[in-house]
Amino acid sequence: MTLVDAVNLAGFSALRSKLSSVVVYRNGKRLLIPERDGKDTFDVGSAMSDGVVEENVVIRENDVVFVSRTFFAWVSDQVDEALQPVATFTRALSGVRNAATTASTPIGP
Repeated sequence: MTLVDAVNLAGFSALRSKLSSVVVYRNGKRLLIPERDGKDTFDVGSAMSDGVVEENVVIRENDVVFVSRTFFAWVSDQVDEALQPVATFTRALSGVRNAATTASTPIGP
């Protein structure tokens, strides 16, 4: 299996995944390829769109492929986390309102 195959198989979001700097860990260390001047990140986006073969290495058993988030995905996650208490409070209020409406609705004809 190649790096592109692994990323495709795992599934990724083009808006949230930083495909230009994918890291492969082999035996607990970042994979370095001498032919690539010691670079330790792979541009999977180029391999997918342009077919750049140098960016598509063979993945071995127990390799770990790390695809980081884009900056906008990080910001979105931070906003979601910050607003989580507000969302919980809003759902609680909505539940109280629904319970009050149900209790005041007459039953039967």
